[in-house]
Amino acid sequence: MWYNPDVKILQKYIVREISAPFLFGLLVFTFILILDKIFDMVELIVNRGVDVWSVFKLFIYVLPALIAITVPMAVLLSGLMSFGRLSSDNEITATNASGVNIISMAWPCLVLSFLLSCGMVWFNHAVLPRANHAFRNLYFDIVRQRASIALREKIFINDFDGYILYVDRKNQTGGLEKVLIYSLGAHNQPLHTVLAPTGQIISDPVARRVILRLNNGEIHYPVKEDPAYYDLIKFKSYNIDLDINRSFRMGGDAGRGFREMSITEMVNELKRLQYQKINTNNLLVEIHKRISIPFACVAFFLVAFPLGLRIRAGKAIGFGISIIFIIIYYYLEISGELLGNKGFSPFLALWMPNLVIGGMGVYMLRQVILDRPFIRFRKSYADSK
Repeated sequence: MWYNPDVKILQKYIVREISAPFLFGLLVFTFILILDKIFDMVELIVNRGVDVWSVFKLFIYVLPALIAITVPMAVLLSGLMSFGRLSSDNEITATNASGVNIISMAWPCLVLSFLLSCGMVWFNHAVLPRANHAFRNLYFDIVRQRASIALREKIFINDFDGYILYVDRKNQTGGLEKVLIYSLGAHNQPLHTVLAPTGQIISDPVARRVILRLNNGEIHYPVKEDPAYYDLIKFKSYNIDLDINRSFRMGGDAGRGFREMSITEMVNELKRLQYQKINTNNLLVEIHKRISIPFACVAFFLVAFPLGLRIRAGKAIGFGISIIFIIIYYYLEISGELLGNKGFSPFLALWMPNLVIGGMGVYMLRQVILDRPFIRFRKSYADSK
């Protein structure tokens, strides 16, 4: 049966059938995830004065992080839509009647999903860390340049997230004099006020931070119970991290963080930390995350194939079912990441979503092969009469 020419033609037809929904799903899910970033980019241009070319490069650098997530989503949607259409047009029934079993139709797509998973592991190893590194470098340069331009004398400045700054004078060496800062909380409500006679902007290219360092100042904290009173803290040196858009900033460790390392570099770092007897859970979580999420392609296909045959999903239904399984998967993935960081086995924590979703898919595929419903409801004695 595997070498039957008619089966080969059918398998090629199914592969072509699944390709267009895959590209559609990849574009749709990537567009949905990037919408939030687009608003942040517009805000950088309109309100922060960042040039369009720099923002466009940020957009390009952030795309790989989104694609690493949306490729498995696209596999799920394409499986539901393509096999749902084949089933609704009775093409599956016709192939079964001609003696072609279900496994013969599924295995080429299953192999492709496995190869796609391997390709995404390479993508997460080689492309993603370079994009993350370029993003952080460019973002640091934007914040550093913006800090030197935005801080003007005798003007209240709100270019930096979480703060309103006032500088009375900038001296010839770049130092700041008579600095007033309002730290803002939710709904831009002032949390505390910082006063300092002098300060300076410091760029840390290693940690990629832009710091406003204040000297010999005071912090005034209002007392919530009685606004007429406040707490006063005096300091010799006080650092404030300046940021122009916290929601758009890519977090990470100082220097070349784990997100900017290839898998090989992380494994070498893991050996170094283990030799020094340093806790490596966070690093192990990142390593398993880079590998486990690509293999969601296989887990999602195992679910999409039997569901598509039974539910006969169109675009709307397929998209709705995809969202349900995506929410389940990434809820498990985020929970596993938290458990792994807290000391639970990173391997079990990060591979648990694939095992759960893949296990569901294997069970449903078995039920389809045996021509049984996914869920059986026992009839009561009263119902049987």
